[in-house]
Amino acid sequence: MHFAEQVGRLRRAVYRVLAQRLSKRTDMPLERLLLLAWAHHRNVTSQAELAAHFLIEPSAVSRMVDRLEEEGYARRATGEDRRRVHVEVTEAGLQQLTIFGEALDTLTRDLGTELTETERRELRRLLEKAERALEAALTRGD
Repeated sequence: MHFAEQVGRLRRAVYRVLAQRLSKRTDMPLERLLLLAWAHHRNVTSQAELAAHFLIEPSAVSRMVDRLEEEGYARRATGEDRRRVHVEVTEAGLQQLTIFGEALDTLTRDLGTELTETERRELRRLLEKAERALEAALTRGD
C-alpha cells in the first residue's frame, strides 16, 4: 500500500470515529465543526482561505458560513465583500467547539489503547515531518 493510501485510510477512520461520537452530542455536521474550528483558531480573514484549506469551492464555504450564521454559531464581521470576511464564533459556537474538542480528546485517548505515549509523540513527529517534506516538494515544484 502506498503512503498516500495509508494516510487516506487513516483520515477516513478518524472522520468516521469523530462523526459517530459527535452525532451523539450535536446535530452539527463534522464539516461545519471543522470549518468553525479552523476559522476560530486561525483567525481566518477570507472565505477563499477556508476554501483552499478544505479543498472545496468558495461558494460551498459561503453556504456553510451562511448556515452557521442562521444557526447562531457564527457571524460575519463586515468586510470589503462576501469573500473578505472574518468569521466570529458566537457563544453557541464556542459551546459546539467545546464538544468538538472533547471528541478530539477522546480520539487521542482511543489511540492510547494501541499506541504508547512515546509512539503517539513519534507518530505526530513523523506526520509533521512528512507534511514538511511534501510542502518543500511543492515549493521546489517537484
